[in-house]
Amino acid sequence: MKYITGTHQQEYHIDGVILPKMKYSSEEKERRGRSEVLGLTDEQWDKLKDNKVIKELISNGHILITDTAPVSAYQETASLRKALQDSEEERKRLESEAIETITALQEEIRILKGE
Repeated sequence: MKYITGTHQQEYHIDGVILPKMKYSSEEKERRGRSEVLGLTDEQWDKLKDNKVIKELISNGHILITDTAPVSAYQETASLRKALQDSEEERKRLESEAIETITALQEEIRILKGE
């Protein structure tokens, strides 16, 4: 596995792969699924590594290629896991509240009908 880290304020689209830029806005991360680090399989990397533009981007320092994911990728993953966990807890809480509300409304309906 190879990891490409963007070090420039521009994305590059090469052979169907979007190479990351240095920093993405929250909107780009959330809605467009962008990340400052791109993981490539060895097969994907083999297809790209001889590309003239890729070689130029590496030599100019616009992208960095590493064999291990940068710490920022792990931090981002941890943040996403935490957000997912928080979201699931909130969903369960809201579902429980909804069930309680429905039950209370059903009881009110029974009372109003005189059952």
